[in-house]
Amino acid sequence: VDLRQELLAFYDRYYSASVMKLAIVGKQDIDSLHELVLSKFRDVANKNTLPPQYSDDVFDKSSSASSLYKLTPIVEHRELKLNWMLPSCYTDVRAQPTSLLSYCLGDESPGSILSYLKELGLATALSAGLSY
Repeated sequence: VDLRQELLAFYDRYYSASVMKLAIVGKQDIDSLHELVLSKFRDVANKNTLPPQYSDDVFDKSSSASSLYKLTPIVEHRELKLNWMLPSCYTDVRAQPTSLLSYCLGDESPGSILSYLKELGLATALSAGLSY
């Protein structure tokens, strides 16, 4: 599998105005905001495609998720990203449970996960937070 080609094919198929959403807030009047949006997004093609559909079972062993891919990078870059699928916290938004998790994982003070990884020479930076 040529991962780069697969990613480019995904981009070509799904980078479409039909699967994008935009929310904008600003101090400007609505006409100015409208013009700003048009100037930035007018050229995004509408390919009339539907968004990709994924299985609810992210650990489905029958999928390609259980495959190992060895890649040759185009640019030298070392990064490890760990993602967890969490249940929706929407109903608890005022309590901000994900902020507590981000604070604990992203702390950089002595005794933190990052300071420990730095001592072992395994990390130079760490960030934690929600991604949608």
